[in-house]
Amino acid sequence: MNQPTRRVPPLRQVKTYRKPMKGWFLHGRRTYLRYMVRELTSVAVAYYALLVLYGLFQLRGGPEAFNGFIAALGSPLWLLVNVVTLGLVGFHAFTWFEVMPKTMPLVFIRRRAIPDRLIVAGGLAGLAGASLALLVVFLLTAP
Repeated sequence: MNQPTRRVPPLRQVKTYRKPMKGWFLHGRRTYLRYMVRELTSVAVAYYALLVLYGLFQLRGGPEAFNGFIAALGSPLWLLVNVVTLGLVGFHAFTWFEVMPKTMPLVFIRRRAIPDRLIVAGGLAGLAGASLALLVVFLLTAP
């Protein structure tokens, strides 16, 4: 059997444009770095959520189990981990409020759009108010 001859020449390699990058892709781009740090802080949020869930399971196990859990969290290593986690979760919350004006629809008052900084300040003020209210309730109900 004879093979048919090829009528179309083979495709030639086409050079594509490749943007030159010096070093790492975050080099010289603070906004990318800030975004990546913000995304990494979600790990701290997940850790804190799992810690609270574990505490609830220990509470369900009885007073001895819960008191042991609280005593373990009082060690210097756990205190350090939780203080670092608090800082990371605080940064995550702050950057979430910074993103809010970019993601929500425009709000107008008297045909003027509300400035971004007022939206961020309002969100942070709401966070501070809710945190203060929870602290007051906690202090008033403590034995």
